[in-house]
Amino acid sequence: MCPSPRFLPAFPEEWLCRVWERPDLLRQPFRTLDGRRVRILDAGTANSGDGPDFLGATLEEDGTPRRGAVEFHFQTSDWYAHRHHTDPRYDRVILHVVLNHSQRGFYVRTSAQGRVPVVELRTHLRTSVGDLADCLASTPKRWECPLPADDPAVDLRFQVVDELADVRFLRKAEAAAEQRRLFGDDEAAYRMLADALGYANNREPFAQLVELVPLERQRGLDPEEADALLLGSAGFLAAPANDAYTEELQGRWRTLGAGSPTLLREQWRFSRSRHGNTPVRRVVALARLVQEYEGQFVARLADLARQGSPGGDWRPRWRAVQARPNAYWAGHLDVGTPAATKARHLVGETRARDIWVNVVLPMLVAAGDGEDGDVTRRRAIDLYHGHPPLQSNHKTRWVAAQALRLPKKADAKQKAKIQQGMLELYDGFCEPRRCFECPIQAARSETRKDGPGLP
Repeated sequence: MCPSPRFLPAFPEEWLCRVWERPDLLRQPFRTLDGRRVRILDAGTANSGDGPDFLGATLEEDGTPRRGAVEFHFQTSDWYAHRHHTDPRYDRVILHVVLNHSQRGFYVRTSAQGRVPVVELRTHLRTSVGDLADCLASTPKRWECPLPADDPAVDLRFQVVDELADVRFLRKAEAAAEQRRLFGDDEAAYRMLADALGYANNREPFAQLVELVPLERQRGLDPEEADALLLGSAGFLAAPANDAYTEELQGRWRTLGAGSPTLLREQWRFSRSRHGNTPVRRVVALARLVQEYEGQFVARLADLARQGSPGGDWRPRWRAVQARPNAYWAGHLDVGTPAATKARHLVGETRARDIWVNVVLPMLVAAGDGEDGDVTRRRAIDLYHGHPPLQSNHKTRWVAAQALRLPKKADAKQKAKIQQGMLELYDGFCEPRRCFECPIQAARSETRKDGPGLP
């Protein structure tokens, strides 16, 4: 029997998210308050930014798969207390998970007046709420790698990470090949660049934007028309203009986009954007890249990749995807919002490096046929092996310190390929705690069998 809500122990929402990722703690299928049977097929990805707690979850609802976001609260009324019913970002929520149902009704409403079913999680736990709270309170969020700290086989660990980097790159190339099959070379490249410009927080609205404005729709436009079409479709030209250039863009948008569907500005996340890196500037960057390449992304990037040597100066390649602003966008963060300093590019060098490793090189491996295609593919692979370091993050730092036993900040000095292998190890094995399947441990075990003199 479940305890009365007023006697429930303190249970932070973050704990609900941790329980969601542990199906062994839950009795499934869930029964929503309005009687639907729901089962988790894919828990989705925890969202570190604004918006719903989990993105990209796949649930089975009465036998039918559904994909969307999941939101967690201690009690149902928090949905309204946090104003989610007025925020379009929560319109994609397909399940509201609460510890305690605290209001009348069987669902909550979105800003679009959609109904989101509610699951009261305390009725679907395999243990009592109190025992679960005690367990979670005593379980640290951080963990340590169980590989022995005194293992001298560093070369073996790097070999495994290098192999994982190849796996990661091949997967990206296969995904690029599928995009190419569906859309053709340049439309696929356009969509992949848009995804990269979305960073972590705006990938979804960028995906919707390129559906509204495919590459073909931009052919023959001048730069200002291209800006107007993408900015208007993104929902960034709806507010009254407060300068002459914005007025000009709005006039062009009225001509180009009359009656066209658009996104809402509220669908974009601004709060976690770095200064000078707003979604508006990234949308302009996409428009400018289309203009600079005249829509011929693959051929021109392939030519650029074949120039110079893999170990030479990378700056010309990075600059090729940084997008040159006009005078207005060099000095503005948003329509009508001046910047404190002028920018030479719309995309920073850090992101340009990421775009080459994660978009351009996999795309070049996937694109093209015949002898020229083979040359391009070989060059793209060579460039992947020789690309300078990307920016480090908490994942590469953790793997460097815990799995590779490297000195502090050593991850930032590794080639991009090794960093990609670190990410593959972290995402595939470390973060989900699949230590029993760790490829480094497997390689160590195999080495012990083959070479008894090694640890």
